Amino acid sequence: MAPGAAGAADAGAGSDADAVRATWEALTDVERTALAVVFWRARAAETVTDPATGAPLFSDPLAAAAVARCIPAEAAAGMEARNKAGVDRIGWMGVRTGEIDRRVAEAAAEAAAVGAGAGAGAGAAGAAGAAEAASTAVAAGAGAEAPPLQVAILGAGLDARAWRLAWPARVAVFEADTAPMLALKRRVFAGFGLHPSVAARREVACDLRDTAALASGLAAAGHRPEAPTVWLLEGLIGYLTRAEALGLLQALWRASAPGSRAVVTAPPSEGDRREAEAEGLELHHSTFEEAPETMERARAAGWEGRIVSRDELAARYGVARAQALLLLRKQ
Repeated sequence: MAPGAAGAADAGAGSDADAVRATWEALTDVERTALAVVFWRARAAETVTDPATGAPLFSDPLAAAAVARCIPAEAAAGMEARNKAGVDRIGWMGVRTGEIDRRVAEAAAEAAAVGAGAGAGAGAAGAAGAAEAASTAVAAGAGAEAPPLQVAILGAGLDARAWRLAWPARVAVFEADTAPMLALKRRVFAGFGLHPSVAARREVACDLRDTAALASGLAAAGHRPEAPTVWLLEGLIGYLTRAEALGLLQALWRASAPGSRAVVTAPPSEGDRREAEAEGLELHHSTFEEAPETMERARAAGWEGRIVSRDELAARYGVARAQALLLLRKQ
């Protein structure tokens, strides 16, 4: 390369780095936390494998693209250093993401069978063109008929499952979060040139502590309580008080048809908080408790189900630390 061309390339790289840094510096603490989750997920997609096959546990190209667009090199290096010095967040996030992908796929197939009749509506995802044709159905209430299956991701943040998972046909995914977070998602994902793999994706802007606002937002977006729903609460419950969590779980139970499912990550424990403090990190959660305590609250709200413990997941995937999951259903 000629010296002039090299200089132009360096200048362009510097300009790109400056743009990424400016994006990062303009973010709120909540938005940076959402991007930190994306960073761990992107790194996990690169490094965490299925012990049984050796294949990557999951794929998330949108996470890698979001990191490149929004997280400056120095911030990424700091996250890597903290991972090496303390808890293996890359392995932890990889197991959480891959296991939730698996559980949501299972719940979607089961709930679709309940809603549409055995063997109907629970097949593999259709051709990419079919998903693309209805990919931008973010507007409220697309269509008069209830879909065979609804998936609602609460506290969706920068979750990319509506894009990267192979969904059964005619699934509607509802993503609920605050208006600023949904706006951040649109900004970050804009220009990637990818379309959701789900038949319809709909946004619900609300404060998830306000269950009345959530219910009205879901209804306005076309959610039908008489159709089966799979609810995903990943990394959410711990940011609610115990009373708020109970209220939310009760509201979801009321909005669920029989056969609906919920996949919920347990909040951090008091031991997790002490360990984080020893690393110099502050966890901004409202609730610290063990998974059985969270399950008691879910049962009080009407749900049935079981816990997949952190020890079970750690042993299955060969990692030092995992996060417990609650697998819930409405009979």
